Amino acid sequence: MRFAAPSRQAADEVEATAEDIRVQWDVVLASAPDTVLQKYRGFFARQIEIDQIEARARLVQFEFGKEPYPPRTVTKQRFPGLWRAQS
Repeated sequence: MRFAAPSRQAADEVEATAEDIRVQWDVVLASAPDTVLQKYRGFFARQIEIDQIEARARLVQFEFGKEPYPPRTVTKQRFPGLWRAQS
């Protein structure tokens, strides 16, 4: 993703944050800028580089390293067969 001529305020805010930056963009027509045709959500900007001419970032949608593991805990409600009465 590239942006031409980033503002100094935007550059300062990006440089001040240590977290991933959530990105959402909307597709609109130039003839109807108030009408959103499509929304894209759930992206994160990584490896951000900013200079006076442009800002560059790599977009990622999902990172496997941040997936919770194990995804579900073993409880009586989720796995009732493990809690059968002993006869």
